[in-house]
Amino acid sequence: MDHFGAIKERVRNYILQEFLPRQRAGELTETLSLVETGIIDSLGALKMFAFIEEEFDIDIEPEDVLVEHLGSVGDIAKFVADKWEPC
Repeated sequence: MDHFGAIKERVRNYILQEFLPRQRAGELTETLSLVETGIIDSLGALKMFAFIEEEFDIDIEPEDVLVEHLGSVGDIAKFVADKWEPC
């Protein structure tokens, strides 16, 4: 699995564990709109940004807190990949 794929997998697993009951797990595709479908709401956005900071050791600045970064698993993974510098 490549670097971007590994990020997507970690993000996807977190979303499945934190936001989706098992019966909807198959519906979580890379492009599914997490905000429009209500999977991530305002509280969920806070949880997601906290997860990103902790899991990937990324400092998220106020200007980074945009709904566009949480649009889908792919959007989140791109945001992380653009900011993350693994050790």
